[in-house]
Amino acid sequence: MAKLSSIDVALLNQVHALVGRHITPGKNMPMQLASPLLDSQTIKRSGYEDHFGWQLLHTNDSTLVLKPSTCFSVYDDLKDTSLKYEFEALICAPVYRTESSALEATGRYNGFWMLEYVFMGSKTVVDARAFKLLNDAESIFDDLGIKVLPKKSTDAFFMDESRGSKLIQQIKGLKTEFIYGKDELSLGSLNRHEDYFGRRFGISLNGTPAHGLCMAFGLDRIADAREGRVT
Repeated sequence: MAKLSSIDVALLNQVHALVGRHITPGKNMPMQLASPLLDSQTIKRSGYEDHFGWQLLHTNDSTLVLKPSTCFSVYDDLKDTSLKYEFEALICAPVYRTESSALEATGRYNGFWMLEYVFMGSKTVVDARAFKLLNDAESIFDDLGIKVLPKKSTDAFFMDESRGSKLIQQIKGLKTEFIYGKDELSLGSLNRHEDYFGRRFGISLNGTPAHGLCMAFGLDRIADAREGRVT
């Protein structure tokens, strides 16, 4: 198992600044640092356990799991809430997953730092924001000096791994990964959740389940790419 390194503060601040420049210009959006722990009831409510339970890393306390993605903190904070306006947040935390190929040489880790932008709103606004974020992400990686290739993916963490589910994801373009190098390592991803988490967590806007998306940046992998530890 690869160890979780201490966070590269300079890189974190640089990515934070680039998110502000490209994704949330003029808003001076604060970045929240979150705990790596998550209430087990939250993970059950999310459905993650049903779809990717094998990836979860548990603690000695049965009421807590190690967070597999930062965005769950946001949905937990917003649960059973009626939003008056679109909502967005920028959150950073160490996250943990069981990776079948967790080898440092390939940039795959069981524990790593994630910076994630989360947005919730109406379907029309979320879909438009997702389209813009595809270009924003490429601009961010360009500014980091990293060439990535956007690639549709079919392993969205909020859906099962059935053939039908993968086909739906492909047709709708729900997930895009930003791929680096010959090993095709994902340095980040954009997930459009539709109203899945709105329904799961009782988050509504104008009387209907809110739609949402998240864009995640894997800080350890970005550091590896910049410093030549992966190719």
